Amino acid sequence: MGVHLLTFQITDGYGLTKSVVIPMADTEAIADIQTFVTNHAPHLDEVIGGVITKASVQYALTLPGGLDSVAENDHPVKHGGLFAFSVTGSAYRKSIYVPTVLHTLIAEGGNIANSGFTAAWITDLLSGTEISPTNNHEQVLASFLSGKQVDRK
Repeated sequence: MGVHLLTFQITDGYGLTKSVVIPMADTEAIADIQTFVTNHAPHLDEVIGGVITKASVQYALTLPGGLDSVAENDHPVKHGGLFAFSVTGSAYRKSIYVPTVLHTLIAEGGNIANSGFTAAWITDLLSGTEISPTNNHEQVLASFLSGKQVDRK
């Protein structure tokens, strides 16, 4: 398996945020993690000049068998695709960065079309079968708008 990641979001006086990430064993229960947050946050608060604006936990999950075991050559994680989606109840879009998008899926001009493997991924993402992905305000992703090759640090 993997580890759970506890994240404390810290906001500075300029409104910028960074996170303190604390890994822990995947056997930790949510109640124990909440107790740790309740007891630990006041200590962290005394160490920082910003404010703690959020605490969240990311659970480690089991991946299915049959996935690639070796990375493609010349596909660093800083090169990827930014996929934009419309959001229900909002005029704003939500974008999801996907690192190491295959070069064969990127067309001339850096566009990533909603076809082939990309279409299958987008259709599954938006199906709402298991979960309904949202933006940061819990508004559900509605439809694919565009895909573009981008570089991230």
